[in-house]
Amino acid sequence: MAPVVHSLRRATPADLPALGALIAASARELSRGDYSDAQVEAALSGAFGVDTQLIRDGTYFVIEADGRIAGCGGWSRRRTLFGSDQRADRDATELDPAVDAAKIRAFFIHPEFARRGLGTALLVRCEREAVAHGFRRFELMATLPGVRLYEARGYVPKPQIRWPIGDGLEIEFVPMSKDAREPDEIIETATRADAAAILALQKLAYLSEARLYDDANLPPLTQTLESLRADFADSLVLKAVADGVIIGSVRARRDGDTWRIARLVVHPDFQGQGLGTRLLRAIERESGGSRKFELFTGHRSAGNIRLYERLGYRRSREQVLSPALTLVFMERVR
Repeated sequence: MAPVVHSLRRATPADLPALGALIAASARELSRGDYSDAQVEAALSGAFGVDTQLIRDGTYFVIEADGRIAGCGGWSRRRTLFGSDQRADRDATELDPAVDAAKIRAFFIHPEFARRGLGTALLVRCEREAVAHGFRRFELMATLPGVRLYEARGYVPKPQIRWPIGDGLEIEFVPMSKDAREPDEIIETATRADAAAILALQKLAYLSEARLYDDANLPPLTQTLESLRADFADSLVLKAVADGVIIGSVRARRDGDTWRIARLVVHPDFQGQGLGTRLLRAIERESGGSRKFELFTGHRSAGNIRLYERLGYRRSREQVLSPALTLVFMERVR
């Protein structure tokens, strides 16, 4: 199933009603085959749910797709490992990053968006933030259906436990942990198999440009999957991958002695970290014997223009596409 265009932000108290509905739908649908209906309903009274301390701490996130909340999850610098506000024995004591593990908390994906990469995107964001706060290990209490996601992301399971959830019922959980590491960003050649993920990333990255020009029909936003796949026939396409997720891309094609670079995109969660520069330099290195590099951006895209000028590009010409948009072409000659 193809990835979906999504955006990720911090949760707010205003999200709580929507989160409650999402968590209930996720638990009831995605736990089938792992838990009984009775176990799920009892767990929704305490073991499953949002700990609003995470929202107050700014460490709980929602991921939106198709205009609505499609998933949620977070991390914590406090001792409580799992459970909602209804769980009475929560411990808000702060952890010591030097000796304690950050807690990965309360991940739920709406059934309509399951197995489409949203859980992975949330987990990558949480791990990166925890590392930035000095943590070097992660631990969590996984539901049985959640084990599959966490194992794929390198978490090691411990023996299963049974947790009492009331009315004589118990529910099975799996404690899991993982050593943190600085994420490796690998820039490599993309293939046609990556086209759907790159297109989703491209459309997400260009949403800010659409707002800047008040135009939702910019070519990168309207490009079809078939058109992007066709680009592979005459263009080199690179991708930047972090923790198995494509977070950046750029493409270029040779036109005589000119290497024409296009569609340099970086996921919003990774912007401002130098990835755009690394992608641009990587695609330049693949140019072979080209003497000149050319790219373009919109006239209002001041951040893009500053980046390209800093990397040695100079304005060469302009092309008016509409009263609202003029393309600024920039080139670098070696």
